[in-house]
Amino acid sequence: FFSPSVIHMANNSALLSYTPREGLCFPPPFDRSIENILHIKNEGNKPITYKIKTTAPTAYHVKPRMGILIAGETAKVRITLRPQTPPDATPNHKFQIEARPLTGDEVARLPVVQADQLW
Repeated sequence: FFSPSVIHMANNSALLSYTPREGLCFPPPFDRSIENILHIKNEGNKPITYKIKTTAPTAYHVKPRMGILIAGETAKVRITLRPQTPPDATPNHKFQIEARPLTGDEVARLPVVQADQLW
C-alpha cells in the first residue's frame, strides 16, 4: 500500500487534485500485474499540463503518463504494477505528479499541441 505521502504535488496544490487521496494499493503477490486508477482533476480556471513520475519506471506502466486538462476536466490514469521477478516483498516506490499552467502561446496552439511537446 502506498500512503498519501507517496503521491504528492510538486508545488502545485492549487492547480490540481487527485483521488484516491489515501494512496494506491498494490497488494501482494507481486508476481502478477496489479492495476490502480488515479483520477487527476484541474482545479483551476486555466488549462494545465501534468506529468507523472515514479522512482521505479521499469516496474510500472502509467497511461497516460502526461496530459493536458482544461479547467474542471478530470483525467483517468491507469497505473499498473508489472509482475516482479523475483517478487519484491516490500516495494518502496514513490510517485510524483508535476503540473503547470499552460502559457498563452501554448493555449493558442490547443488542440494541436500535445502534452509531450510541453515537457
